[in-house]
Amino acid sequence: MDDDTLNTIFDEKDLAKLPEEERKAIRLEGMQLQEGRLYLVAIPNGESKVQVRCYDTTGSELSTAAHMLMRGLLSVIESSFDEIMHLGHENILYGLLDDINNPDGERNLSYESKDNIIKIDFPKRDKPQ
Repeated sequence: MDDDTLNTIFDEKDLAKLPEEERKAIRLEGMQLQEGRLYLVAIPNGESKVQVRCYDTTGSELSTAAHMLMRGLLSVIESSFDEIMHLGHENILYGLLDDINNPDGERNLSYESKDNIIKIDFPKRDKPQ
């Protein structure tokens, strides 16, 4: 994640401190959002980094359940980034491995991930004659 502005709420004064290019990107992105909602936006930043932005178009000064949920999600992302990335990696890998099924459609392979090494046990198949 981008640690420079982690879990920071920006107002107009704060936005003025950002580089012009980033301010333009934030304004352009914000103009495309529907009113009355909270948005969590993940922006890829290289292979292993991501920049997360949140937008609040509710205009509410109150802390609603949606606001608390958003703050909670941001806190989890901040405190458990590596674990979240690992879970996402596992989920994607399971989806790819689901394509290799036996004729009955049941999963018959397994995999284990430890220290960035993935061990896959593929099903035994009869050799073609």
